[in-house]
Amino acid sequence: DVCVQNDVVSCSPKENTETQHIAHLPWSNGSIHIDTCGRQEVEFTTDASRQYLSADGCELPFTIRLWKDGDRLHPLGLSGSQRVSDLLTHAKVPSWKKKHVAVLTNEDRIAAVLGVRISDSFKITPRSTTCIRIQFSS
Repeated sequence: DVCVQNDVVSCSPKENTETQHIAHLPWSNGSIHIDTCGRQEVEFTTDASRQYLSADGCELPFTIRLWKDGDRLHPLGLSGSQRVSDLLTHAKVPSWKKKHVAVLTNEDRIAAVLGVRISDSFKITPRSTTCIRIQFSS
């Protein structure tokens, strides 16, 4: 099911489907497609519009919201945590576009900055069995 309230999108699976498609995010002209897949279906690319996360050990729901001042995550490939604002600056996201960047959260932890970087806590490992595939377009 998908619920939109106060510019926050919350996703939890329906009983008869594994795919959620959210069109026209309330804060941008983009769309996002989220579904689950097995580890064997993961296709890593350098394309930032497709991200994969490990869903093993995660509780539902996942929530999509705009990032806010003070948000932090442990970016994949970097040591320690980093503020989302700093991550966006290092990723050279233009200042006019920063206010439209969304994050995917799980239990108040940032799992991914959509289209930029995922959190090391949600990375795919050889032991991952259930994965979340996120395809984001603006």
